[in-house]
Amino acid sequence: MTNKLARALKAFLFLLRHPSSLIQVYGSDDSHRKEVVSKYKLGRGLPVADIVDLLGAVDETVSPYSFLEGTSSPLDLAFLKGLAKRISGGDYFEIGTWRGESVVNVASTGIHCTTFNLSEEQLLKRNVPENIINLQGFYSKTNPAIKQLYGDTRTFDFSILNKKFDLIFVDGDHHFETVKNDTVKMFGLLKNEHSIIVWHDYGNTPEDIRWEVLHGILEGTPEQFRNNLYRVSNTLCAIFTREKVNSYFSGFPETPRHQFKVSVHSK
Repeated sequence: MTNKLARALKAFLFLLRHPSSLIQVYGSDDSHRKEVVSKYKLGRGLPVADIVDLLGAVDETVSPYSFLEGTSSPLDLAFLKGLAKRISGGDYFEIGTWRGESVVNVASTGIHCTTFNLSEEQLLKRNVPENIINLQGFYSKTNPAIKQLYGDTRTFDFSILNKKFDLIFVDGDHHFETVKNDTVKMFGLLKNEHSIIVWHDYGNTPEDIRWEVLHGILEGTPEQFRNNLYRVSNTLCAIFTREKVNSYFSGFPETPRHQFKVSVHSK
């Protein structure tokens, strides 16, 4: 399949599922793609790290899970839980909690969790509807194991936390400048050489690239660590890790490398 045909098929299949994304696919995101290709020579995006290689195995139960708009995929959350289980008694930091599914799942592993989000007042100033604001932290705000902080990452001085973290999940505003800002600041919060950053929405699907997010990640990552950035297979995530990782560049459509078993139960 030629590159042009593959790209057309990819866009068609994506738009069947996400018709409102037409402007994003063919509009402003293209300028970020050009910057990434020109400056970083990453025309195929980040190299891909296999999720099974990163975790050793995938065997997680994701709960709670809403299957609603704006929710990370079940495998995204299983990936975060798998990483958290490797850090017994460690510290997790999350930007962009929304309903709280991700942090509640991670907290169930016993890791110490801190979230950081815009306050209700800040959200109101941004004209966010109150029915959306009322759902922030729906699952997490009453969980005593989760420390909740509020502020704007663009102006907040994270040094006052006097704390470093083993695992950081960046899932806030996905515009270029904010992703860049959050990336710069989260590298300053890493505890040691084993600490990991995970970014959400590196792709709109597990097989495409959200170039604006990738551009922000690359610009915010210290130059010496850009070779430690990977896409996580089968997820919407990208990861920074200093562990030795086998990786590959994926094409579209991608041939499945694994089969996953999914069980769904309502409560």
